[in-house]
Amino acid sequence: MIENENDNVKQILIPKPIPPDAQNWHDYSLKLQQEAPERIEDAAKFIATMISITLSIFFASLKNFQQSFANLNWLIFSLVCWLIALFCAFFVILPTKYKFVSKSADDIKRMQRSIVNTKKNVLMFTMLLYTVPFIILLIAYLTHQ
Repeated sequence: MIENENDNVKQILIPKPIPPDAQNWHDYSLKLQQEAPERIEDAAKFIATMISITLSIFFASLKNFQQSFANLNWLIFSLVCWLIALFCAFFVILPTKYKFVSKSADDIKRMQRSIVNTKKNVLMFTMLLYTVPFIILLIAYLTHQ
């Protein structure tokens, strides 16, 4: 079919009906995004608690550890890693000032993404600093036996 330039043919698009639960899922997704910093902070609180328990056990049985390890450098390294991990966990938990334009939804979204990414990266680093000393101490202990 050939159309003339003078013919104004308009195609009417009829949108598909939105499923009844689509709005609920959209609201749920927005809620998850908004609560992400709080969930990350909760994880940091848990890790800070675990680090504190680990340090308590570490200091309580330090004499036993000294007898089990010929080289005390691994114990010192582990202690330093756990202390740095504890400070990093506190960094995730403590509130920080962020600059943003309060009337700009895009700026608020950008700031929220920045907060989540920063806290998530510091939390991952904290978990690494918490886990690595266990592996090193286990290897040092097994090779000393």
